[in-house]
Amino acid sequence: YFKEKGQTDVRYLLIQGPLDLSHSVIRSQKPLEILKDAGFNMVEVATISADYDRAKAQQGVESFLETGKEFDCIISNNDAMALGAIEAAKNAGLDPSSFPIVGIDATADGRQAIKDGTLAMSVFQDPNGQGGGAVAAALNLINGAALNEGTNFDVDETGFILWVPFEEVTPDNVADYDNR
Repeated sequence: YFKEKGQTDVRYLLIQGPLDLSHSVIRSQKPLEILKDAGFNMVEVATISADYDRAKAQQGVESFLETGKEFDCIISNNDAMALGAIEAAKNAGLDPSSFPIVGIDATADGRQAIKDGTLAMSVFQDPNGQGGGAVAAALNLINGAALNEGTNFDVDETGFILWVPFEEVTPDNVADYDNR
């Protein structure tokens, strides 16, 4: 999206879950790292802590929008908060499809928002992969094997976190995730 616009500086609003949860930190850092690695200069306009709650995100984004600060996108730690941002934009008279809003989890509501054109994308976490990965990791630990032995999953640098790949959900493939 930003490459097509010829844009190198990206002003973002970040909506976070509780920072005492490691996955909130990762869900905040990883999208920014990916965009930086793609050559974008990421400029934080504001961060809203909304505890993975749609209403809190909506209230926070509504307050932010009243400041008049300019932004290019909204990055959310989950779909529920992204949907709150969509509602806030609509309430402020903004077209939420006029700038990217992204979430994580590819929930039913999030997938519908992608189909409606108000959520630019989400990220699917494979519950079957996570469950199977957890069982495989437990068996590997019991047997003294590497955490990811016998799987297609990577481990982090500590060797204690098994990464089940996230899958990008966009308007092009959203229907593929309706029954997963």
